Amino acid sequence: MNIGIEAGHIQDGSGGIYDYLLALIDSLGQVDIKNNYRLFYLTGLLGSPVVPDFGLPHVKNTFIKKLFKKDILEPKDVDLFFMPDTTEYTYNGNPPLVAGTFGSDVLLHPENYPNDRIVKTRNMLSTIKQAAKTIVYSNNSKNQLCSKFLLNANKVTVSRLAPHPRFRTIDEQQVREVLSKRYGINDNYILAPADSVTRMNLLRLLEAFSDIIRTPELSKYMLFVQGEPGWESDKVAARLKTGNLVGKVAFLKGVTSDERIILMNGATLVVYPPLSEETGVPVMEAMACGTPVACSDIPVHRELFEDAVAYFHPLDTKEMSYAIRKILFEHDFSRSLTAAGIGHVKKFDWRTAATDHLDAFKQATGVLSINTDTKK
Repeated sequence: MNIGIEAGHIQDGSGGIYDYLLALIDSLGQVDIKNNYRLFYLTGLLGSPVVPDFGLPHVKNTFIKKLFKKDILEPKDVDLFFMPDTTEYTYNGNPPLVAGTFGSDVLLHPENYPNDRIVKTRNMLSTIKQAAKTIVYSNNSKNQLCSKFLLNANKVTVSRLAPHPRFRTIDEQQVREVLSKRYGINDNYILAPADSVTRMNLLRLLEAFSDIIRTPELSKYMLFVQGEPGWESDKVAARLKTGNLVGKVAFLKGVTSDERIILMNGATLVVYPPLSEETGVPVMEAMACGTPVACSDIPVHRELFEDAVAYFHPLDTKEMSYAIRKILFEHDFSRSLTAAGIGHVKKFDWRTAATDHLDAFKQATGVLSINTDTKK
């Protein structure tokens, strides 16, 4: 069986879907001993992109100059095609399609995407409607998508993801040296990871942080936000001024995955305040790095993280501020979250996620002879 994977996001070199693809492809190569994989990239004017060498005998990189035509995806020479992100292109291929749901928030909460929700919603809805199988990353997401868009639940597979194995605790001295050299960071800070999701609730996060640093003992803390203010940049600039946050909040552009590992290890805590969520991976990454987490009290987080984080209502800045303060002030509580997170994140692993994906590929083909034998 020749399985194609749209792997263009690997060319970006950063972001959650980049780590997802790296871990998934590597894990598929470990657990699947029979099927062949072809990774599809898009070549630019400068020739073939630089992508990782997975070193797997049955994984082939395919560089083609015209995979996309008028935002329509037309893969060739594969028996099955997997699109992890269906917001960028619509699908017009002959092989059965398995659709991933990175970016599904645009369907469930289009109000968070004022600039491009029409195109993204159209692309994703069109693609998952024609997909033989759709992969989601929590039972909550499955229930919402099936209810709102009348999807057949039997065509939806839940695969809980995991942090990339590179996310781990690192020697404190090494972290300090890298932070000082790369970012000039020498003081305590709070980290808000995952730019595109965090931005959706950024104004409330800034309001909560403004309240926090009014406390003398916490006045030296910085807030680092991965990414840029985005479409709310004018409102963010105004909030920084009115909240006396100029010089206290920094937006980190172009953060690579390796840099994010260092940032998470060095943070006193990670705050993750989205109004909705798809995978929960940023929280898992923080847990793997031994950093306590305060995050939105939303159904998908309750499903994935149980009692291993401090929760707050994402619309209540006072609750958000309280949860963060509790971690900063109550050291026993902070240590308990660290221990709980390190233990809890072990429940998620990429071998299981890869096997879930293989099951979806098998069901999508409808051919029982597709071989998904795994290495023991």
